[in-house]
Amino acid sequence: MKDDDNRRVIIIETKRSKKEDNLDQDCDRAVNQILSKKYAEGLYGYTQILCYGIAFFQKEARVKRVL
Repeated sequence: MKDDDNRRVIIIETKRSKKEDNLDQDCDRAVNQILSKKYAEGLYGYTQILCYGIAFFQKEARVKRVL
């Protein structure tokens, strides 16, 4: 999602977990995908790029941010 007025970008990668115990692992997989596929590369001119990995299991969710 791009906010051109405020020069911010949010990158979100999501994963669906098969078990609640896998939320952390799947969240890490989402974060690693953002980094390995270089989703933030080429976003020049933005002052803030926020990257989040989110894993879902039923109504539960876990969120991790790339620093």
